[in-house]
Parts: sequence; structure tokens; C-alpha cells
Amino acid sequence: MLDIRFIRENVELIRKSLERRRDSQKLKEFEQLLTLDEDLRALKRGIQELRTDRNELSREVGSLKKAGKDASEIIQRVNGINEKIGETEGEASSLEEKMKRIQMSIPNVLHDSVPFGKDEDDNE
Repeated sequence: MLDIRFIRENVELIRKSLERRRDSQKLKEFEQLLTLDEDLRALKRGIQELRTDRNELSREVGSLKKAGKDASEIIQRVNGINEKIGETEGEASSLEEKMKRIQMSIPNVLHDSVPFGKDEDDNE
């Protein structure tokens, strides 16, 4: 299985290798993998931003409680953020599973010495 970092760094190399194999289905799956990877990275950035917001609000709740003020409104916002984090993590997990399945189906990159032919009759 090709590592996702390798895939990100060698998109054109992998794409050309799949084109040489003349496997349009694998090429479509590869393009889908790239899209899913972008979506997953965006979700992870969103989760991180939500966690940052939650932490800031939690500090604010602590400050308000020390001062003896009501923090119930902020606590409700924190709870809403926690729910959103849970939902987003579920989506991210689902995307990771889809990506893993596709990654396992993508073949290794062909070596330069592999002949390029129309079909197996062109093989040496």
C-alpha cells in the first residue's frame, strides 16, 4: 500500500503509472482518493479550530466562576462545540476508512524499465 505522504508528494508520478497500466478504474479511484484526502485535511483543520475555540471558552468559564459570575451561556456554547467536534470526528473517521480502502487498491508505481505497450502482446 502506498503511503499517503508518498501519494501527496508524487501525484503526477502515480497518475502516469496508472495511465501506463491502462486501468481507467484505478485512475478514477486515485482521483477520488485525492479528493477525499483534501476533504479529510479540511475536516481535521476544522476540528482543530473547534478545539481551540472550546479551550478558550473553557478558560473564560473558569475566570467567570472565580469571579462569581454566571457562566451558563458559555457552558452551553462549549457543549455545542463538543457535539460539533464529535460529529466532525465521525465524518473524518468515515473518510479515513474510505481512503484506506482505495489506498489498498492502488498498485505500486511501475519501474521505468517496464515496457509500455497497448496490451500483453507487447510484453517482452
